[in-house]
Amino acid sequence: MPERTGRNERCPCDSGKKYKHCCLSKKNRLKTLDIHLPAGSRPAGLRIGRDEMIVVDVDGQAINSEAYIETYYARPNKHKILNKLRVGSASAHIDINKELLRYDNFACIDTNTREIPKDGTISVSAVILGFYRQRSDQKAALDLSFSCGFEFRGLNPSQAEKHGLRLLLTAIQADAKFEGNTGVVVDHDLGRIPHLNVRKEAILDQFYLPPGFELIYATTDSGSEFAQNRMIMDADRYANVLMEQILGSAETRDGQHVGTDIYGVRFVQWMGNTEGPI
Repeated sequence: MPERTGRNERCPCDSGKKYKHCCLSKKNRLKTLDIHLPAGSRPAGLRIGRDEMIVVDVDGQAINSEAYIETYYARPNKHKILNKLRVGSASAHIDINKELLRYDNFACIDTNTREIPKDGTISVSAVILGFYRQRSDQKAALDLSFSCGFEFRGLNPSQAEKHGLRLLLTAIQADAKFEGNTGVVVDHDLGRIPHLNVRKEAILDQFYLPPGFELIYATTDSGSEFAQNRMIMDADRYANVLMEQILGSAETRDGQHVGTDIYGVRFVQWMGNTEGPI
């Protein structure tokens, strides 16, 4: 039987807070492992080992598959999904934070939209970049910083999210600091992420996820004990702050770059040195 955490003890989520001030009152976290098999495969069983679960065919041979783990809590009508990411191997014992060590870098983008009288629809995407300061097989220290924001006008929220994501991915491809595999944290397209990651579906029209990137889902609503959720929460906060700055300023400020993407969508890029509380 697992040892019970005392109210005044350090929270097991590694937040550094006491358990009573952190996860004590949170709803019970549950996990679902979703195994995706290749088309035409004929699974006949599941081989369960200490560290992994392997789907086998009628001959007992392993079927090459990929797995996603979802963390959620139960609600009367529909489960609340906190995060979803691909895991290195299917296992009954998965540490989600350790799974993030498979990535070499991180990027996170969150888009907020408002309807403004006379101005119409304004969307702001905030970008956070993450690089390892220290890293081992067990844990890591990650430096996160606000990089830039994209401002769109007249797009519906879903289109603004996709255009912001495309601009982010294109910028990272041209940035020499990013090497290896980059995990990109988003809070949309939950059901499409497995297909987007294997390029079965396009992010936007004919734009597919470039090689070297993998999408990770996280919600801004809950799940602060998980690193990817803290990233998207920070991006959401920065997007709100930048939105207020944009709405409160009628003048062009330093740090702006006005452009038009390949789809003819006009955007304003706000750089990370934007003045204010960001």
